[in-house]
Amino acid sequence: MGVTKRYGETVALDRAGIQVMPGRTHALVGRNGAGKSTLVSILTGLTSPDEGEVRFGGEPAPRPADRDAWRRRVACVYQKSTIIPS
Repeated sequence: MGVTKRYGETVALDRAGIQVMPGRTHALVGRNGAGKSTLVSILTGLTSPDEGEVRFGGEPAPRPADRDAWRRRVACVYQKSTIIPS
């Protein structure tokens, strides 16, 4: 993966990587500002990395504009729901 993401001079991710295995439970844990949300945004296709790549089953991730292809490959459940107000 080796994903890097910058916002101006701020390096949010520097060659970050994660391998998610089928049938296993995974957690993304770290301090505030560690880049967790940025990595999730990249892994779900909401943000493109500046360097590196995302792969699913060894195949390159879909084009960022192909939302349906991303939805067939990955989903994210957020701690705070933005679609259910209460």
